[in-house]
Amino acid sequence: MKRGIISLLVAFFCGCSSLNHEATIQLVERSPFFSGHRYHCRDMVAAVNALRRLGKPQALGVLREFAVSHEKASHQVDRVALICFLLFINPDGWRNIRHGAPSPDVNLDVVRANFPLFPLALSRGVPFLLVNGYRTGAMSSTHNESLRYVATCEHLSMITHDLPTRGFERAAEDLIHSSEFRNLYSNTNEIPNEMILDEAGPTWPQ
Repeated sequence: MKRGIISLLVAFFCGCSSLNHEATIQLVERSPFFSGHRYHCRDMVAAVNALRRLGKPQALGVLREFAVSHEKASHQVDRVALICFLLFINPDGWRNIRHGAPSPDVNLDVVRANFPLFPLALSRGVPFLLVNGYRTGAMSSTHNESLRYVATCEHLSMITHDLPTRGFERAAEDLIHSSEFRNLYSNTNEIPNEMILDEAGPTWPQ
């Protein structure tokens, strides 16, 4: 009798784990890439929080599976990169990873001094994308590139708390009114205030 109950419990929890795995894969597929006008905080927060709750081994498995199964998909490297920036703590920073020339142009000294997760920034813990995209030399969407991100994260600690799930609008307002944000962009006429405010809004229909 006890053995039967234990078997049922094991099957139940394995089934829940499988469902969580599949649901998280779908959230990763919905997560943003390097396009500020299509980035939404809610999509990124949902993916990162779901992965964090799986625990490090299973989260890495999801990212690895996504990289393999979406080898030829456009922007798949972008998604893995942005998630890794937020989900894992890299004491050396991610500055050694090349993205190409950001658009709009940014002041690299300000990036180095104030934005360790660039092209992302956290405002009240909410992740925003600071650029609308990358020009020549941007990261190529290759299977191996995605797996390199995952391999790097194997040696890093995962964040210990979920990202905020509310307060996006206030976080956006705080960000665009900060001196660091205003000083980030080389051309004051290209400061993307509206883009940041839009990122805090509703997600695009899928």
